[in-house]
Amino acid sequence: MRKLILSSVAIVALSVAAPAVAQQGQPGGEIVVTYKDDVATLDPAIGYDWQNWSMIKSLFDGLMDYEPGTATLRPDLAESYLRKAVKAADDLAKPDEAAQRNALVRSGKFYLGQNRPAEALPLLERAAAISERNPGLQRTLHAIDLDNVGIAHSNQGRLAEGRAFGLRALEVLDEAQGEPAAAATRGVVLFNLAYGYMEESRYAEAEANYRRSLEILAPGGSAPIAESWRARVLIDSYAGMLRKLGRTDEAAALARRKEQLNRR
Repeated sequence: MRKLILSSVAIVALSVAAPAVAQQGQPGGEIVVTYKDDVATLDPAIGYDWQNWSMIKSLFDGLMDYEPGTATLRPDLAESYLRKAVKAADDLAKPDEAAQRNALVRSGKFYLGQNRPAEALPLLERAAAISERNPGLQRTLHAIDLDNVGIAHSNQGRLAEGRAFGLRALEVLDEAQGEPAAAATRGVVLFNLAYGYMEESRYAEAEANYRRSLEILAPGGSAPIAESWRARVLIDSYAGMLRKLGRTDEAAALARRKEQLNRR
């Protein structure tokens, strides 16, 4: 929480009331700041009225903030807390590689979400190295880590390198059969491969992977095996490619399939 910042009106009032001879300020005490309108709320989650905003911004820090003078979001507390989480996991007296791996993955995915893949890559590579060498971690986790590394490469324009990591993730998943999240993870990796092929206009290879992913994540007539939002993202992406190729009837059929998911 930030310390209260005096408004310009309050500063002017203090300067008018100040004696001619400067005196040493004393810590503590109170100051009353008046506003023209009532403050509707001090809840930063819902306080967007102009009379609330200056007070809320003076009192609270958030996970995100705006670049000065713009509506462009930038990280605030989120980034520093994630860095602290990685450092705390690294500094444990008894090393806990599961905790280290989790902190690295969360930090890396944060940077991916901020379109900062170059900063994400070393964190995700560290996570992949941990999940590869630690026999106590499920192989599915290593496949996820490899796929994340691939995404960081692809988001920097290195599509071939990204695809190589995705293919390695599929090989690891062959060893992870029977693990609870292995099937859903395979569907996600296949979707990421399909998207990469589509970006390179390799539509036949993209479609093959879209179809395999769809069979896993949203099999026809059955409930999705992963979160339904993943299946919807997959369908939207696949349908978008079909429309681009002029296959509008097939795209419409996928849209109907998505509606069925929404009603479940």
